[in-house]
Amino acid sequence: MGGVRNLLFEHAFAAQPVRATQLEYNKPIVAPAGLDTFAGIGNPPSIQGVSADRPEEAWKAAFEATFPPAKESAQGTDLSAVDSEQFAEEAIDELRQQKRAEVDKLRREARLEERLNQ
Repeated sequence: MGGVRNLLFEHAFAAQPVRATQLEYNKPIVAPAGLDTFAGIGNPPSIQGVSADRPEEAWKAAFEATFPPAKESAQGTDLSAVDSEQFAEEAIDELRQQKRAEVDKLRREARLEERLNQ
């Protein structure tokens, strides 16, 4: 517990950096940047169909197998997709339409200016 206390003290009061590591799974894990190693962590679990030469690649494959990357849409998230009926309020809806019109106008102007500058 002293390692965690020292780490918090370091961040709260800008004290000397903590140089002790605590990697035991049944205690608070303290691994200051640069002081942990793959050898200290252990071998990665074997993933079927993955042959990695370096430990970094093996750990990356194990991480991605455990936590698959989230699929992001090409357009990003559109906040207008929220069910408007569920949160209907006339004043807010009117302001939102005005803001949407302003943004669309600015986008059109930016595209026009870009075309003129080419």
